[in-house]
Amino acid sequence: MAVILSANRMAPKCSGQQERGFPVRFFSNRTGCPGAADGAGDTARRPFASSCLERQTNVADRCRTALCNACALCLNRRARTTRIGRSMRLSNYLLNTSVKSSDPRVLSDAIAAGGDVLEVAECVYGLPLPWLACFRSEDLSPGAILLEDGVAEVALPCIDVATARQRLEAAAPLFEQLAAGSPVAREWHRHALDGLAALRLPYLTLDIGGLLALDSPESAAHMVARAIAWGDDWFDVFTGEITAYTPGVSPYPPEAFHANDGIDDDARIENTVAFDPAFDPNPLARPAV
Repeated sequence: MAVILSANRMAPKCSGQQERGFPVRFFSNRTGCPGAADGAGDTARRPFASSCLERQTNVADRCRTALCNACALCLNRRARTTRIGRSMRLSNYLLNTSVKSSDPRVLSDAIAAGGDVLEVAECVYGLPLPWLACFRSEDLSPGAILLEDGVAEVALPCIDVATARQRLEAAAPLFEQLAAGSPVAREWHRHALDGLAALRLPYLTLDIGGLLALDSPESAAHMVARAIAWGDDWFDVFTGEITAYTPGVSPYPPEAFHANDGIDDDARIENTVAFDPAFDPNPLARPAV
């Protein structure tokens, strides 16, 4: 389960990045992109305000890499369908595993021995609140990120699913705070709990490879550690470093977002992605490496 980074640890860079170094738009694991230049997406419209071709025109120099000259969603889709891009991918993953470890070497050995590691949710660049709410500082354990030029030893969280459910259940006030008291917070909280209840393997951990496109392994792991400490600054860490969240802008409710019912506001879309656990009903199983 190698997490491979390109030789340029800060690539890809985008001209539209915000001051903190993150791209303006974050995307969750949608099932396709309506305007993919190479046909990688499907033709049905998805819950985004504009198609790839429109984004290509409006943000011509943003979020381009050698893999794709359209939007980050296309990159996500292509990397997922072809398994290209372990060296340039932009996605982070919530992993459901048969062994309790955040170390990719241990997980790879477990797969080789007949265990499972499932990519149960995916998000480009950011880490949504439902994922982080499953973890606490005490869940950090020694792990590693496998790079093209070596191994970065870092601490990443790992937790049993039963405890993660309890943590997520208790995190309702975090959802409320992030949504500034909007009733939609309760809907997303319930949606996340329902998705977590459907997982079949006993443990959860994170693959933060998408953060590595924008920062060093050590800095990315430290960012996650600060987020799951849930200190007084958690809101600033989440909205200023982990996501592109805009305080004061209400997210869409789950049903409307997933049905693409009146989804036409970019700021609301970005905020909704921060609430969307993006659970995949057909998760990919990772091979041993």
